[in-house]
Amino acid sequence: EPLSKNNTFTADLKFVPKSVEFDPETWILCKSTVLKVKPESGPMIQLFPVPVDGNLSVYCYQGNINAISIYDMAGRLVMFRDYNAEHLAKDSFTIDVSELVAGIYCVKSLTEQGQAIQRIVKN
Repeated sequence: EPLSKNNTFTADLKFVPKSVEFDPETWILCKSTVLKVKPESGPMIQLFPVPVDGNLSVYCYQGNINAISIYDMAGRLVMFRDYNAEHLAKDSFTIDVSELVAGIYCVKSLTEQGQAIQRIVKN
């Protein structure tokens, strides 16, 4: 159902965004940019900053992150973190991606509610 003008939205953010943008089909707020996620397609995951140079922050709005996999565009697994096996599952993490080659990557986040797959750009 389409939204009308003058709607009010609230969100409990753990940071102050530099700017806010809305897309009628997808939305998520980030410190420096908007990363598009379909909320109805699984857990609500926030990745920032995008593009990323060094540390990628990952935040889950619905429970804990159990594992994170990062794939290059050829589908090769280039990074994997299993937080559940290490008994470190929580709702947010910072991942050092500085050693990744510049390009586009897919980040798969496994949570208690399912998985979310998103793209990031590495500078």
